Amino acid sequence: MSKFFYLKLALNNLKRNKDTYIPYVIAGIGMVFTFLMLNVMMNNEGIRNMRNGDVLNTILSLGLVVVGIFSVIFIIYANNFLLKRRKKELGLYAILGLEKKHVMRVLFYEVILILLMSIIGGMAISFIFGKLSFLILMKMINISEGLIFSIDSSSIATTCVVFVGIYLFTFILNSIQVKIANPIQLLKGEAEGEKVPKTSWILTILGFLCLSAGYYISITVKNPLAAISLFFVAVLLVIIGTYALFTAGSIAILKMLQKKKKFYYKTNNFISISGMIYRMKQNAAGLANICILSTMVLVMVSGTLALFLGMEESLRYRFPMDIEISAYQSFNQQTLDALVKKEAEKAGLHVTKDIYFKSMDSLVQIKGDEIEGMDFYFSMSSSNYDQLYDFKILTVGEYNRVFGDDIDLKDNEVLIHQEPKKYGRDTISFDGEEYQIKKEIEDTFFTGNSGNYDKGLTIIAKDEQTIEHIWNLLFLEEAQFKYYNYYNTDGDSNHKLAFAQKINNIVKERYGISRISSLEMSRQEWYSTYGGLLYLGSFLGIVFMMATVLIIYFKQISEGMVDRNRFIIMQKVGLSNEEVKVTIRKQILMVFFLPLITAVLHVAFAFPMVKRILLMFGLTNTMHILLCIAGCVAVFIVFYMIIYSKTAKVYYRLVQR
Repeated sequence: MSKFFYLKLALNNLKRNKDTYIPYVIAGIGMVFTFLMLNVMMNNEGIRNMRNGDVLNTILSLGLVVVGIFSVIFIIYANNFLLKRRKKELGLYAILGLEKKHVMRVLFYEVILILLMSIIGGMAISFIFGKLSFLILMKMINISEGLIFSIDSSSIATTCVVFVGIYLFTFILNSIQVKIANPIQLLKGEAEGEKVPKTSWILTILGFLCLSAGYYISITVKNPLAAISLFFVAVLLVIIGTYALFTAGSIAILKMLQKKKKFYYKTNNFISISGMIYRMKQNAAGLANICILSTMVLVMVSGTLALFLGMEESLRYRFPMDIEISAYQSFNQQTLDALVKKEAEKAGLHVTKDIYFKSMDSLVQIKGDEIEGMDFYFSMSSSNYDQLYDFKILTVGEYNRVFGDDIDLKDNEVLIHQEPKKYGRDTISFDGEEYQIKKEIEDTFFTGNSGNYDKGLTIIAKDEQTIEHIWNLLFLEEAQFKYYNYYNTDGDSNHKLAFAQKINNIVKERYGISRISSLEMSRQEWYSTYGGLLYLGSFLGIVFMMATVLIIYFKQISEGMVDRNRFIIMQKVGLSNEEVKVTIRKQILMVFFLPLITAVLHVAFAFPMVKRILLMFGLTNTMHILLCIAGCVAVFIVFYMIIYSKTAKVYYRLVQR
């Protein structure tokens, strides 16, 4: 026997099954490309050494782990599907005289060929489009120059080792199946799993309870920190619920429809429902996979997109002016202003606006017209997050000086400003002591600039004695003023960044405990974080979409091959071609649009929790988040329908040929 016999046989097998192996190889190429690109970006020296590069590197490292784990799961899943389709072919080899070791040798060459095509194809795409991918990342993190793209040997070696290991593991799994099976089992391999499943009400109820619990957590969680910690719990419950309801719940519903005789005993309904019941247990896992992957794509891409597109708005909410200098000690105002203006001139800038004031800051809980002081650490774990507000209290003298106003207040009078909605009452009470609200201020500079919460409450009182009295009513800690200085400058962002860094060094050296915040310095950090998250989200979205498309494609093929004989029998007993087409259309619409509808439902219930998590990143605009999610869902639906229409043609061709 020629030493190239097995290699030629493997090549012929791949050519003969190209309809299923070409998509499999394309998916493998995509996995290799994604893994290699994330590895290259993570190992890029310029990215590692840039400001906030450690955060971006951590994001890329997390993505690398996720892609690696997902590649293992998905390649094994696809391999098992392909092997099941070919068990009859492998059984014929055994009957025709090939020993099991010979069959395993053929499978080994097939795996090696697929591995080589995946790695070579993935690396070729990396060399062609890698620079473009790198430039996209640079654009997302707002870096225009200074970083050089190169594909290092370490990243190539790591990628090769990982995917060689994955594909060799699939060969081991294939060999075990061939080793333990006899030729008769292999010949019947494609027909396995076709028994009518029993209705499992226990699993159906469990699935409903898990899904309801996941939805309940998402809807009821208010605290952003709690949302982050409970997010994975909710995700796990939704995943379990989805698989249980697709596996057992779908059977229960179909059998309930089967009992409705007026509905069931119609030609199209009878064929569709009976056909789906007959194989639903086998279909359910694939459909649940499509649903979960679709949900992951929608949540991941829409969330990272919302963060990135809302970054400038979040920055301006957090930084109302270019530079903030604050400390729990008073500054010599003339000295500080002179220093800032001098350094601005050195940087080629001009100070266009400066504001200074002092206030007392903390957190409070609003219950009707009653204000209660909150300990910071307790508040971060509080379940009453909707009642928590970022709190500032200052004198009317400070307010008048900043805004050029001339308001007088009595001892029991205050001005108030509340975000995001108006306070809307005539009185306010601090630990039972009531104050009259003279005026509710429409807008104020003071609220919201601490960035702790999306809700703020500013109180303007008569004088420092009144402020200290109110403070002592609310808090146990000693009253202490915090001194703020804000500056705006003109000029380009590079000069502003250099100026901010210089001021940061000088002020910290002179005043020690001062806190310096800069719009431009933070913009660079935020772009690194949010741009990196969007880059990772886009890559993972592409990977999950490839997997979704391949699962849909495989499902259409498996459905078509199984349904072909059934519809031939139906035509022989009198079903017309038109009735066959209507039945086919109804069945695949019911099967393949169910995951999409469920995924959109998952995303809708996930919205409250996603909104809370994004709040921790400084994104407070609910409408912006909603529009990003709605836009991603709309684009995904269009894409899903295109994929469905393309893959449905494969199904029709198999059934009607």
